[in-house]
Amino acid sequence: MYNNRFKEQYLLVRARKGDIESFGQYYDIIVDRIYQFVFFKVSSKTEAEDITSEVFLKLWSQLQRDDVEIRNLRAFTYRIARNLVIDHYRERAKYTSLQHDDDNDEEKILSEVMRDDSWKEAMELESDLIVVYKALGKLK
Repeated sequence: MYNNRFKEQYLLVRARKGDIESFGQYYDIIVDRIYQFVFFKVSSKTEAEDITSEVFLKLWSQLQRDDVEIRNLRAFTYRIARNLVIDHYRERAKYTSLQHDDDNDEEKILSEVMRDDSWKEAMELESDLIVVYKALGKLK
């Protein structure tokens, strides 16, 4: 896992310089996890596939911008995915509220999405593991 972090940092630097092959390597590493994350949130295969592809399109465009600071590529990717899932539910709520004229639908859907903090726990666990690996490297 520690080697994966270095590899991701290397791929981040290369992709920021416009290296499509490095971006493709990162895509291969993380696409299944992002898809699972999105699928768990939307529970529809086609919607999860669409959102997952949109995640990587948005990620590529963000990597090309100089004004966007990215310290942890994996966390940044999950943040994009989370935001797109929220956008998905907002759009769905707007469509539903237009059909049913119910303003509470959007709030219910967003509160349900926001309640799930499993991604935060995963990121915290990963950062804790990095600290442990660093400490282990200092041991004799």
